Amino acid sequence: MDEHWKLDRRTAMKAIGSVGVASFGLDALFTGTVAGYSTSLESFYEFDDASPVDSSGNGNDGTVNGASAGATGVSNSCFLFDGIDDSIDVPHVLSRLSAGSYSVWVNADSLTEDRAILGDWDGGSIVLYYDVGDDVWAFAARTGGTIEKVTGGSPTTGSWIHLAVTYDGSFLKLYVDGTEVDSVATSGSFDSENVIQVGTDEANANDNHGYWKGRIDELRIYSRGLSSSEVSELYATPGSADLGVDTGSVTDIQYDYLGLAFDPASPATPW
Repeated sequence: MDEHWKLDRRTAMKAIGSVGVASFGLDALFTGTVAGYSTSLESFYEFDDASPVDSSGNGNDGTVNGASAGATGVSNSCFLFDGIDDSIDVPHVLSRLSAGSYSVWVNADSLTEDRAILGDWDGGSIVLYYDVGDDVWAFAARTGGTIEKVTGGSPTTGSWIHLAVTYDGSFLKLYVDGTEVDSVATSGSFDSENVIQVGTDEANANDNHGYWKGRIDELRIYSRGLSSSEVSELYATPGSADLGVDTGSVTDIQYDYLGLAFDPASPATPW
């Protein structure tokens, strides 16, 4: 019995789970493949709870250092940072990797000085921040010993802004509200093994980038460079728990069932 569907890969994996892959094994159920199913979503912090739990399922939970939970977010709740000493530590899951992406929503209360959104710049590799000198959003990365920087956008206070940074091993790109604003050719891996700090960048002792003053929500970290369509999807659907991305395109799946009768509306039953 063959059936051909077109669906996004999150739905596809739910369908695969409903026919018992865990019990019978993928090879026993399908002769085809689930094309490109690798979300590479390493960490996802919804920031809806009092602690920064990693909703990706990878166990990369964070630690709060003074930031206040329960503020109104772009979706549900978020953390509020006082611009003085608040931060959240999360594992640097992209350390030593040659590709990766960050996606985050920010809402600034003050932009009168450099304000770090996240980073590990103090002897580390990356920082996403507001650059007061040029009045732009900025991301700097140290890859292979070389520092590269992408900038752009029109920062404002009091409104939610989506920022995304993608790096595929060849190009570093910055997106603001779903639109690419800058790109630079570079190569190498992220140099640091430090933790990532949200709301600062570990460099404040050197007065490089100030603490963030305002709200931060929906931080996602991927171990590959996202496409422009994937970034657009993240911008268009804040709060979605299903965005391992690649949802902008559909996946063709060829099912070849062995000893199973399958109804898409209900769990599978043995013949």
